[in-house]
Amino acid sequence: MMKNWMLVLGGLLLMNCQGCSVNPDSAWINALNEIEFPVQQDGLLNVYFKYNQIINGYEVTGRWMPFEPHSETGYLIMNFRDTINGNSFQYVNTEKYNSYDTDNITFSKDFKGYRNGDVYYFDYSFPEANDSNEDFNNSPIGYHTPFQFLDVNFDGEKELLINDWGRYQGGNHYAVYKITTDGLLLMDYPPFNRINNSTKFNAETKQIRLQEFDGVFDYSVVVFSNCATRITNRAIPTRLTNTTSGYILEEYYQQKQTDFRLDSIYQYVNQDSVYVYGVVGNRLALIDSIEYLKAI
Repeated sequence: MMKNWMLVLGGLLLMNCQGCSVNPDSAWINALNEIEFPVQQDGLLNVYFKYNQIINGYEVTGRWMPFEPHSETGYLIMNFRDTINGNSFQYVNTEKYNSYDTDNITFSKDFKGYRNGDVYYFDYSFPEANDSNEDFNNSPIGYHTPFQFLDVNFDGEKELLINDWGRYQGGNHYAVYKITTDGLLLMDYPPFNRINNSTKFNAETKQIRLQEFDGVFDYSVVVFSNCATRITNRAIPTRLTNTTSGYILEEYYQQKQTDFRLDSIYQYVNQDSVYVYGVVGNRLALIDSIEYLKAI
């Protein structure tokens, strides 16, 4: 934390110094300002940040637009510049963005508010140093990590994961983007639209195990396998209606075909029973019912 703040002060001095012939921040800040933003941001502040480390081969900078001087959220453009070929792509958030890094400033002691043109430098929280929350120590996804590159669909190419910093029961949620020559492509379908710190990845079996929570009375595990499938039967079992797994099923059934087949569901209900569903033929069928205490 102290290291970050020393770097911040250094950045602010560079921005405010008199008679400086060259501002070393000007190149990347100008590059951010030249990126067209898709919505009006009149009256918003421009706060700039840069990560001290090169991450997966990218220099990462951001233009964050908090909604007011003490706001914890704001619009965002984050630029990823390839340090080898100089090509860039952007992540844009037109709703509200904050992260562990921005929160450390917003909620710091004696913070007097953001000023237009502020510059901050952040140390990147690498996911392999995932010691910030003991509940998710075994997760390959960094709890404090604001974004990371991870091959989540087992195709040998890393996707970009953006942390929503929601700190829910199952951890943070992560938007998953495919990196293409035309920019980022949101993977907004199951299982990738439900990734959190509780998600389990098995590269050997090419399986993804989603874990969803809704309080203490509704918990589910939904297992997907990397197998191209055409979805023809869209029936939702009665016991799964209005449950965490049922909501995932509704999203899954919106697809005509998928590269990740839904294989099984373990639905925990009212700390009483666990209903186990599997795919039989082309439909989802109840294959077992277990007492809750025997299942945990």
